[in-house]
Amino acid sequence: MAMGIYGSLGHFNEQDLHLVRSMLRHRGTNDYIVSRGPNIRLAYRSTRAECAVDANDDVPLVYAGLITNVPELAAAVGSDRDDTSEPTIRQVLWALYCRFGIGAFERINGTFAIALADTESQSLLLAVDRWAARPLCFAKLERGWLFASEAKALFAAMDAPPHLDLGVLAHVAATKYLPLHKTLAREVQTVGPGEYVRIHLEASHVN
Repeated sequence: MAMGIYGSLGHFNEQDLHLVRSMLRHRGTNDYIVSRGPNIRLAYRSTRAECAVDANDDVPLVYAGLITNVPELAAAVGSDRDDTSEPTIRQVLWALYCRFGIGAFERINGTFAIALADTESQSLLLAVDRWAARPLCFAKLERGWLFASEAKALFAAMDAPPHLDLGVLAHVAATKYLPLHKTLAREVQTVGPGEYVRIHLEASHVN
């Protein structure tokens, strides 16, 4: 099972990703990186060695979570695949997105955080399930964008300590809940329940 995801869009080096990865060690003993050109890195940590990405992998998508209707999803996109081998979950999710676009996420049952890359537009698409049971955080740095399953993983790669958002802190003290899309760090946002965000390389904000 894929337990955590992370990645970057921009001018980050291997040391940056190592710092992020080091904060997600508890999410799996196996780490796999899917590179999409010099500016896009997608990665996931897994508890299963057989989840490994081989040299011919062409799926620009990573996910974390437990998807309960994979056979149904595979049947919905079966005719889109060129071979008859058993597809991986990543292949099924990518085929689903290629056919249905963002409508693909509504078809998925279970808990998930998904990141996929569009190399032509130099953008990332991040999406989570309707409960946001699998969180997905992202942050804009000078070198580009980072995302990860946990905010602390992003803190590790920042050039300076994050700034405490006093407004969010007051909200948590009053309600015991974080406000939608916010974290205690001003620099870090989250994808809202059942939502997606598209991040472009040169953008200062998401849409």
